[in-house]
Amino acid sequence: MSLGDTTRHLRRTEYLEMPWRNGGGVTFEIARAPRAGDEFDWRLSLALIERGGPFSSFAGYRRAIALVSGSGCVLHGIEAQPVPLREPGDIALFSGGAAVTCDLIAGASCDLNLMVREPGSVVAARHVTLAANGVEPLLADCDNAVFCLEGEAECIEPGSGRKIALGLHDTFIVSAAGARNWQARAGGSGARLLTFAWRNAGKT
Repeated sequence: MSLGDTTRHLRRTEYLEMPWRNGGGVTFEIARAPRAGDEFDWRLSLALIERGGPFSSFAGYRRAIALVSGSGCVLHGIEAQPVPLREPGDIALFSGGAAVTCDLIAGASCDLNLMVREPGSVVAARHVTLAANGVEPLLADCDNAVFCLEGEAECIEPGSGRKIALGLHDTFIVSAAGARNWQARAGGSGARLLTFAWRNAGKT
């Protein structure tokens, strides 16, 4: 749901299911820009990994991936040593053109993925744990996404009264033009969030 020129609230039930580029799995697209066409400047999605194998190649992009659910996987081809994603919130960053393969640890896993076309960049990819009513400011001068990994949270714009409630695996996205005005805040039982920030090509 669009909330204006700079913000969007995407519920888990609204994500668009599609096959991986290489046919090896299923992706649930959350948001992208532009919103139509074969090419994109950035894309945020959930990927369901049901078997080990190669990731799709996205040469010319930077990628960030974070484990959302399942027992995780081990990534090969990012560093000299394998990179494990074992716990929800574990994160890896790498080039979209890298020959990355994964081994599942114990069954299917689900990952949150951000891809940004170069020379754009992934500025930050963080796993944030907030106590009850704890607050996390979003990064200024970047596009930002807040993904509710666990618990309940809301994104708020102090001073305006705007408030967006996030359920489990919902996403809030705000463009660089409005990001400095927004914060993420946990509910009364606390929350775990994944927060991504990026700069688009031409705005680096």
